[in-house]
Amino acid sequence: MMNKYCLNILLFFLMVIPLRSQQESSFNHYMFNSQLFNPAFVGLEENVTISSLNNIQWVGFDGGAPITQHVSVEAPVYFLHGGAGVSLLNDKIGNEYTRGVNLSY
Repeated sequence: MMNKYCLNILLFFLMVIPLRSQQESSFNHYMFNSQLFNPAFVGLEENVTISSLNNIQWVGFDGGAPITQHVSVEAPVYFLHGGAGVSLLNDKIGNEYTRGVNLSY
């Protein structure tokens, strides 16, 4: 009976230890860059729009502080009756990096 409980506890820890979680990038002034949250806004303005966001959390703490940068460019494309845009994301949390490129139409 005791061996069964020990085996269950051991299996529990072996299954839990390799698990990893994920964290969403966080931004404060997202209203200045609507393409970040809704790509359907691309081309809504009548001109070319270039925007960037930079978020540094826990300023003054060394190592592991979340840092996120986002740059986007969008423009109306009249002959397609819409717009086109590109979005670049760089996210660093601890020793993990996430980089991405998104194209929007």
